[in-house]
Amino acid sequence: MVLNSIWRPVSLLLAFMVVFKVAAVAWASHYPATIGNGLSGWLLLHPPRQQQHDAELLRRRTLASLVELPAPRLAEHIPAIVASLNHADGHVRRLAIGMLQRVDGSSLAMHACALAERLRSPDVAVRTHVVKALERLVNENSSHPLTPCASDIMESLAHPEAAVRWATVDVLALFSSDVLAARTLEAINTLLQNGDVSIARVAVSIWAAKLKGRPEVLSALGELSIQDTPTSRTF
Repeated sequence: MVLNSIWRPVSLLLAFMVVFKVAAVAWASHYPATIGNGLSGWLLLHPPRQQQHDAELLRRRTLASLVELPAPRLAEHIPAIVASLNHADGHVRRLAIGMLQRVDGSSLAMHACALAERLRSPDVAVRTHVVKALERLVNENSSHPLTPCASDIMESLAHPEAAVRWATVDVLALFSSDVLAARTLEAINTLLQNGDVSIARVAVSIWAAKLKGRPEVLSALGELSIQDTPTSRTF
């Protein structure tokens, strides 16, 4: 009697599990056929890695298609171009550089700070063309669009890569005389604190023309110890 009382619910449970398994197998074999191109079939064809690959291919093809656009329409896609300058793939970065060269400086004004952030790129070609783009931006705008980015750009003077610090010195030379004069001592001190005596000396010579009307700044610079043996520039 005791065995029967135990065995009865166990047998019922086993029977239920068998029926459930048979039903599940039948449903699984029938479901893909009933949904056609539905979600299950799509997931089978696009596992996570494949999804990422497809998204990346689409991104690259979209970027490549922008190359053919006339300059005025290309300006509509500046955020995508600037973002692509930071892409892990060098081919994508080269596409972005090519398009950046075709965008006029006035169209870049609203994206000055985002563009300036790319000064920290480890890619020398990106840094070089960002400096050139910022030069166009300043030359074609009278509103000094780089001024709001001054603090962020100054931070790049403490970047661990010497080439980034050199590029930053070039960009600071694009600032108006007033803004440059207000930032010069801080910039030179930052370089000296990091042992960048050579870069500091070159910075002073590059900025000198804009600082001619600022005797107080030139006098303060004269009190700083920035004498050493010049070293070659790292781009």
